[in-house]
Amino acid sequence: MSGKSKSNKKLIIIIIIAVILIVGGIAVYFMTQDLRAYNSAEKLLESKKYLQASEEYSKLADYKDSSEKYQQCIYSHASELYNNQEYGKAEEQYSKINGYKDVDEKIKDCQYQQSVDGQFMRALSTGLETRWNMSDNMDKNGIYEGHTDFTKSLKECVQAELSVLEPFSEQKFNDKKLEEKVKSYIDILQNSLKTIDYYTLDYTKYSADWNSQYEKRSQSIRDFLDSYGLEVNNKYKSYLGEFITNATVVDEKDMLKSEIDNICSSVSFDMIKDEYGWKIYQATATNTTDKTFDYFYFSVDLIAEDGTIVFTATTNQITDFAPDSTANFEFTIDKEFSSTNAKAEYFIQ
Repeated sequence: MSGKSKSNKKLIIIIIIAVILIVGGIAVYFMTQDLRAYNSAEKLLESKKYLQASEEYSKLADYKDSSEKYQQCIYSHASELYNNQEYGKAEEQYSKINGYKDVDEKIKDCQYQQSVDGQFMRALSTGLETRWNMSDNMDKNGIYEGHTDFTKSLKECVQAELSVLEPFSEQKFNDKKLEEKVKSYIDILQNSLKTIDYYTLDYTKYSADWNSQYEKRSQSIRDFLDSYGLEVNNKYKSYLGEFITNATVVDEKDMLKSEIDNICSSVSFDMIKDEYGWKIYQATATNTTDKTFDYFYFSVDLIAEDGTIVFTATTNQITDFAPDSTANFEFTIDKEFSSTNAKAEYFIQ
């Protein structure tokens, strides 16, 4: 065999081997394509690039756990959008994986957050936190009652909360009860602003009205927390707790008032003696509350037939009026009247 023939034979063998290697390489490339794509998606997932990772997993169909990983990535991406308050985009992502984990509830939550109801609850959180922060600054700057900037700063605190919430006064809510509560709460804030004007004009009225509004506000905030899931930053949890505590105190106060009103409505003053035009009237009352009163008596409006108050009489005072105890209350009068209206006067240590 000539040298030329040998050279041609070697060349052919080399070409055949090269072709085999190329074909084999191409085959291996295509055979491992899914694996390489999967590994790429895994790296994106580890880097928390959820959207890009989900796109890679979606191309792999049923390869390994790609379908599960796809849902996981969409869920994580939607959760990021939710946490950034991009509720519309979050809902769109969650909707791609209906039935996965708690996605159905997440979709409902996104829809709620986009509603007027949800927008108000977030605005309330913002308003409260802004007001509490401004109130803290008043304390830090020594702006208390008596300070020349007290009323100005107090109004700014109230206005900061009101300005965030007032736009909701004309909004239509899905939850009509919430709508009523929102309007009532906004009324409290508006009245608070008016009350501050009495600080220098009539401090007694200012103090009474401000405390009354604070009590109503405390109960409203507790209701927003218990019924509608009001949330505040951890920094302000203690502030919220103070309102909840005060609301409980107000509940107890209101309950006591209701029980005392029942006592007042149950008493009936009857004449027991008439001497020279001076008549003694007596009523029996039982302490149906769970409180012991240091002192307890009645102021009794004596009312004429035309409804005018003839006179306001005062009964004797009972000290240490304990629960379930019964006592007689009397007053003496020389005037004629048609009916009575009793109001309890008392003190509890």
